Amino acid sequence: MQSSFVGAILLGAAVSFVPALAAPVFGGGGASFIFDPGDGNITTVNANPIPAGGPITQLSAGNPAPLLASGAAGMWHLESANLFAVNVPSGTGVSQFDTSGLAHSAATVTINFTATWNMVGAFGPVAFGYANFPLITGVVGSSPGSYVQFELQANWTGGATRTPINFSYLNSTPGGFSTSLFDVEELTPNFIAAGDSETISGMIRFTARGLGGESGIGLGQDAGTTPVPEPEEWAAVAGAGLAVFAWQRRRQKRGA
Repeated sequence: MQSSFVGAILLGAAVSFVPALAAPVFGGGGASFIFDPGDGNITTVNANPIPAGGPITQLSAGNPAPLLASGAAGMWHLESANLFAVNVPSGTGVSQFDTSGLAHSAATVTINFTATWNMVGAFGPVAFGYANFPLITGVVGSSPGSYVQFELQANWTGGATRTPINFSYLNSTPGGFSTSLFDVEELTPNFIAAGDSETISGMIRFTARGLGGESGIGLGQDAGTTPVPEPEEWAAVAGAGLAVFAWQRRRQKRGA
């Protein structure tokens, strides 16, 4: 049975009312998407610059028997007065079913990325950087040695910073699974000044080793719901079915 890949959101946010909203402008950045089925025959797709628009899958690759493996990944950027982000579409992930024994290693899909925005006007206060993956899901193969792993490293640099995110999920229990990630932290300083730039960079990796059955792990959206309790302002973004690194401003009434 083929794995079901389901999605996530990675975000950074800013909160509060300001009379004139900033205009975040994408200043450039690229991403690389790397698929290794487990035998070292690597497929790489580069996106430089990261494109704008809606859901985009740049990498879609597979490998024949006896090392059945497939991988998919993509990224795009978006900007508004309240948000700037790089997004990863649902369906991003990796699967493997190795019937050749122990001659190979795990299949991986790795995304390396960096993206920079320039601020026309101040952004914030108050600003937060956050990562939100409502659903990371898949299946672990039935034989010993099968496992899946999800890894995320993210850094915020420029006009404001926050603690880097280093997250890892590892599962070797046969059968289906689902997990999630939500991480939010106030930036220092808690705004991005006019004329400053902000860069989000990092790495996302999916790993699957399937022996005696298929193992797979990926991102997706579970019918518009999320399995983690989220602040109301982020829940609407999670319902969009995206995966995002971003900054967002929540408008409040003057004096509230």
